[in-house]
Amino acid sequence: MTHRFRLWVFLAGPLGACGPPLEVPERGEADGAAYFGPELTVDEDSSSGGNRPNPWLGGGGSVPPELVEKHDGSTGGAAVGAGSGGSASPPVNARLIISRYHETVRGAKYLEFTLQGGRPPSAGECTLDLFTNGRTTVYRHVSLPAVTDRVLACTASTPPAEGCVPALGSALFNGNDALVVRCGGEVTDSFGQVGFDPGVAWLGDGLSTKDQLLLRCPGFADRDPHDAFTPALEWVTPTTQAGKTETDAEALARCSGLGGAGGASP
Repeated sequence: MTHRFRLWVFLAGPLGACGPPLEVPERGEADGAAYFGPELTVDEDSSSGGNRPNPWLGGGGSVPPELVEKHDGSTGGAAVGAGSGGSASPPVNARLIISRYHETVRGAKYLEFTLQGGRPPSAGECTLDLFTNGRTTVYRHVSLPAVTDRVLACTASTPPAEGCVPALGSALFNGNDALVVRCGGEVTDSFGQVGFDPGVAWLGDGLSTKDQLLLRCPGFADRDPHDAFTPALEWVTPTTQAGKTETDAEALARCSGLGGAGGASP
């Protein structure tokens, strides 16, 4: 009897030490769990058909104009800051560019300004500075009209039938001058190179700016007015063959072969 009692105590001891099984906490309930940031909120609206906007590209899924690459491979302006929810917030200032350049032998001269991004500027919010003969000081300073989409500005001597806004005053620029557009004090575009005198005109790759009509290829903005300027990398001019001049659309169709123009995101 004595030996059998001792054997029972020996067997019962280890079995009792095991105790009940440990409870494993539910996932996410353990203290010190790893944190991977806020949960993503999924839009359950089935009307979108599952094609929801990409938060990295902005509301419409298009690349913000501030990230458009210039022909030299650099970005045209600072990246848009991230707002709440991880989506890109729109720029405060307007992104106004020169989209049409027309320098004539007479006093009639034209510049078309197009809103490439940001909010529409009110009258005087955007300005145009003229630099002549390689100078680094402003020769003329012009306040631009309000722009909702685009506006064609012209000199005061331009015939009224042209349908442009005579905002440029007297004969403003020649084919060898540099132009700088600013909105809210920020450079949004330029034409030519400030501080460099090209001679009679800006030249390169068979394109001259003297007495010329030029159309800006979609997607470009030169926000460095001091970099080298080669008009043929960003601009095209309608050609005339057999007495027929290209339309704007036909001329711009040739942009697809220029340094990323047309194929770049705008």
